[in-house]
Amino acid sequence: MTSQQPQIFDSDTTLKTLLAKQTISLAEARDGVTACFIVINREFARRRMGQRPISEIDTATWQIIQQIFTDLHLNDNTLTLNRLRQAWKVLTNQFSFEAEPDLNARHHQIIEHLLHKTEAGQIDHKRVR
Repeated sequence: MTSQQPQIFDSDTTLKTLLAKQTISLAEARDGVTACFIVINREFARRRMGQRPISEIDTATWQIIQQIFTDLHLNDNTLTLNRLRQAWKVLTNQFSFEAEPDLNARHHQIIEHLLHKTEAGQIDHKRVR
């Protein structure tokens, strides 16, 4: 686990790219979940704490996400849709977006959409076999 978000991980671009795809892999879904938490938490933090440097918010968010993934032993070798859903639940409890219903609803909608794209990709992959 790195202590800060990699410079090459652009949450906004990652999220937009993944949402535009028809299907996504489990690894892409994990990246999308990460990106969604980072993007939504920026606005959540702004509403709760006022203006803060985005890099400060993103780094703190990234560290929490990576710690939870580590605690859940969620890595490339153990990544499944069920485990990703479990991580989503733990992260949701950690971030408490329900305090801002509009952000919580948008966050929930985006994550569900990403996971649905993953399920569709898994179904398509099984058909190709």
